Amino acid sequence: NSRMDYLFHDEAPFDGLTYYRALRIDTDGSGTYSPADHVIHRKSLHGMVVFPNPADMILWASFQMPGDGLIFWRIFNAEGRLVEQDLQQGLEGNMLIDISMERMPTGAYTLVVTDAHGRMSHSARFVRDH
Repeated sequence: NSRMDYLFHDEAPFDGLTYYRALRIDTDGSGTYSPADHVIHRKSLHGMVVFPNPADMILWASFQMPGDGLIFWRIFNAEGRLVEQDLQQGLEGNMLIDISMERMPTGAYTLVVTDAHGRMSHSARFVRDH
């Protein structure tokens, strides 16, 4: 047994959560898969990605926070009405928040995330599906 390191660069990653596994082929031709590992990809450090989309029970949002402070998120329905909102504590750097979809009916929505100082504002559309 010896340690082996691998490197893989995905040339066309999907926005959101992606799982990867490696297949190791032994000299006898048999293969073994590694445990799955995940990566959250955003096209830009300045954007926000939501996943899964469509969402079922939980919606995840990944974005960059400019500094520690409160995060204010709001969800608007397709008619522009506010249907859900909350405050959360945020930390500088890459943030990942989870939002329960249990009370949300099936439909199209927009998530808007801002910080208390107005230094950050992101929005993303998503679909709630059961």
